[in-house]
Amino acid sequence: MKPLTDSVPKALVPIAGRPLLAYHLKAMKQAGIRRVVCVVGYLGDRIREYVGDGTSFGLKVQYASQPVPNGTGGAVLAARDYVRSNPFAVLYADVFFQPMGATWASVLGDDSGAMLCAEVRDTSQFGRVITGDSARGGVVKRVVEKDGRNVPGLVNAGLLLLPKKAMGYLEMAKPSPRGEIELPAIVEPMNRGGEAMRVVSVNRWTDIGTLSALEFAQTLVEGTEHT
Repeated sequence: MKPLTDSVPKALVPIAGRPLLAYHLKAMKQAGIRRVVCVVGYLGDRIREYVGDGTSFGLKVQYASQPVPNGTGGAVLAARDYVRSNPFAVLYADVFFQPMGATWASVLGDDSGAMLCAEVRDTSQFGRVITGDSARGGVVKRVVEKDGRNVPGLVNAGLLLLPKKAMGYLEMAKPSPRGEIELPAIVEPMNRGGEAMRVVSVNRWTDIGTLSALEFAQTLVEGTEHT
């Protein structure tokens, strides 16, 4: 994403003239969310300046700091003192999908845990999702983190609904070989505890990790309403 991200965090890169995070904040409001915790690290001051206390988005926004990038699970743990609701939603702030509002509503559809999943041709650079069946439909059995296998399949699309006790699973999670606490590491312990996450599928999705992905996000906006 360089040189764009030399001065702008990925959460604020512009898509069709609006920062990526603005799409999500608007969708959160539409979905009935009232409180948001932004976990900030690299260029976090830019996010604080843009979002402020959330008033302009109709939300109450607080901030937690992740000074060392120790993984997605580490980011969630950084926000644990602010989490009050059960369940609570977790968003990876560098993903984009359409339709935004309807997708958020599907993930928040009931109180059971959920993971947004997208079908891609090459899962090698993502968390590959292994699914199973239950009486309620598809569930997430486990997530294989970036194993380099160039195969099609479902991937973790970066929006989850978790029970509050997920914090306990994260506290017990072992760091990955990269030394990070990965949020998907709690999937199997949650399954053993009888709290499987349902699969919510999204078709129009991208991870904003490259300039070409940013261009693709632009096409998603151009093909749909700004929801």
